Order: sequence, then structure tokens, then C-alpha cells
Amino acid sequence: MSTLICTRCNATTGVDIGGTACTNCLDTNCQNCDYHYNICYQCLPTYGFDTFGNCACCLDTNCMYCDNISICTLCNPHYGIDTNNTCNNCQVPGCLHCESNYSACVGCAANHGWNATGSSCDPCDATCLTCSPSDNTVCLTCPDNLFLSGTICSACLSYCKICTNTTICITCRDSYYLSTNDTVCSPCPSRCTFCFMNISYNQPQCSACTSGSEFSQNNPVTCR
Repeated sequence: MSTLICTRCNATTGVDIGGTACTNCLDTNCQNCDYHYNICYQCLPTYGFDTFGNCACCLDTNCMYCDNISICTLCNPHYGIDTNNTCNNCQVPGCLHCESNYSACVGCAANHGWNATGSSCDPCDATCLTCSPSDNTVCLTCPDNLFLSGTICSACLSYCKICTNTTICITCRDSYYLSTNDTVCSPCPSRCTFCFMNISYNQPQCSACTSGSEFSQNNPVTCR
């Protein structure tokens, strides 16, 4: 019976001396030794080749990938390669990705988007919870009490926490419950901090009372 020969292995493993199996890369900081377990072709992120061909930490602590330990090719987020081939802060305000060139931003940080002139990554519009990375005035999601209407966040009905438009409420603020066909928020009974519509009685029922109050024995349950 002929012996099976392995010619290439998966990441972080390489062909063993006999060519019959895959074994872990000899260099523990190696990412690619697929053709032979003791020959590294690419190091793990933040590592590069030293003068002996071993994987060692990049000298620049803000470097993600380096060809050798002294030459960085790609920096960590918020940093980019400057004219001295070192990782420096992105020059564009609010920038997250400028990894290969510190003066050329290719992606804004969270809750930021390009401004109208495209000169910087500005915070999302005050009404947005999140916004489009390409335009800080285009809302993608909205905070409580507001709903997404096209590209802007508009106000829900009074006492509404989450809504789909100006007339339909999904969740109410504390001390209010959904009434009127489950679209409008109405106040809970006195001394009640949380309540819901008891369909059997067609009245609100308390599920939590204010401090110093207790549930009543009547139906639907209220606080006293």
C-alpha cells in the first residue's frame, strides 16, 4: 500500500519532515508555514521577521503587520503610516481607518460620518443613535422616543418609548401602558410604576408598585 503524501497544510500548521502529516508551525508566532512546518512564510499580526528569520514583535507598538520587525506595512485602527514609515495618529479628525496612510482616511470611527465637505469624520447628528459612515447627517438608527423617518429621526407621541411612526407606539415609558388598540400610551393607575392592559377586564393592571405601596386584592390588580 502506498503512503499518502501531504504537500500543503492549513493555517498555523505545516507539512512534517516525512511529508505524511500536518503539524503545528515550529515558530509559535507564525501564521503561515503551510508547505513545511519549520519554514515560516508569514507571521501573526503584530509580528514580523527578525534578522534570523524568526517571528518577533514589530518594533512599532501601533503596527498590525510588519514585513520585518522594523518596517510596518499596516497600522492598528486610529493609526496610519506616516512619512517616516512609523505608525502615527490618523490626521483626519474622527477617523478609525487610515492604516496604510495616516493622512488618508478610509473609514470613520463609530458614531461618526463624513461631513458635508468630506474633510473630516464628524459626530453623528444629535438626533441619531447611529449614522451612515459616508454622511454624518443620515441617521441609520434612532434613540428612544424617536423613530427613523427616511434619513432623519422624528419624535414619537408623548410618553412613548419606542414607536414606528407618529401615531403607532410599540413600547411606553415607565408608568404608562399601551391602550387604544395597542397604539397609544396611557398613564398607569395611581402608585403603579409598571402596568399592562388586562384584556379580561379591559383595564390596566399593575405589575410593580411605588416604594411603600403594595398590591391590592381586587381584579385587575392595582397598588394601594
